[in-house]
Amino acid sequence: MFIKSHMFRTDMRGLFIANFRGLKKPAITMHQIKEASLEDLRTMRREAEAIEYRSPEAMEEIIREYVKAQPVWTSFMERAITYNFENIFLDMIYILHFINDVKAFKERYPDRLFIHEAERNERLMTKVRKVLNDGVQKFLDYAVELKEKQPRVFVDLMTDYEISDRMHLPRS
Repeated sequence: MFIKSHMFRTDMRGLFIANFRGLKKPAITMHQIKEASLEDLRTMRREAEAIEYRSPEAMEEIIREYVKAQPVWTSFMERAITYNFENIFLDMIYILHFINDVKAFKERYPDRLFIHEAERNERLMTKVRKVLNDGVQKFLDYAVELKEKQPRVFVDLMTDYEISDRMHLPRS
């Protein structure tokens, strides 16, 4: 749990903040997650079964964060191999293949948005939605687990995320 908490706290923070900021529906903020009761968190998780994003550009920002986090996904995959967690291994392979697709596209078309290519290709868009949606859902699963089993760690983690989220707000 400590390693998982550390990775969620540091290496993945930008990704999760971007993913929740990109949500149109359900509109969930880090502050709402931090302040939520266990039942509220479970409700948020159920609502996250049907996700809509604010715009393709918001999705592109999240995709960039997935690419930046490639070492984390590789590390998760290595741990899954070491501890024989086949489901996690398969999830990490899926994400790493997705990242490789993005990188290959950006090498060939550095000035174009990957999401616009995905919008023209149904299979690719399915992959984008699966990766991004799973990220929101797994974060909420983890938040529920922490709130239930380690409430102090939950508060610490969400306080960090809330502070970081505020720092990413545009100046008014």
